[in-house]
Amino acid sequence: MILEHYKSSRWEGLTRFLLLDCMPEIPYALCTSSQRKLLFRFARGFLDSEDMEIRVSALRFLLCWLRQGCAKDSEMETTVRALDTSDSDPVCARYLSAQIKNLVLGTGSMPPYDAKLL
Repeated sequence: MILEHYKSSRWEGLTRFLLLDCMPEIPYALCTSSQRKLLFRFARGFLDSEDMEIRVSALRFLLCWLRQGCAKDSEMETTVRALDTSDSDPVCARYLSAQIKNLVLGTGSMPPYDAKLL
């Protein structure tokens, strides 16, 4: 598997988005331990991005891999505990964060839905 592009987080704009956006298509089970760490750490670096498209892409990757059986180790727990959303964030970011927290921490909480958005 060619993952050279994920060794740097200095990508900008569309390239960064495309790298993150295609990450959920990389099967967790086919990656080695070092490849998993590389991809996780790449995405983790963008979980607090001010660019919402970048942040949502990183969250989507994380949720996808968790659903595929990604290890819930201490690094993952620390990362998930640091996830921060506010009421002003788009509902998709709040929803993805809540889903991730439920899977990793078992919080059992979901963000309230705004009837105007539904």
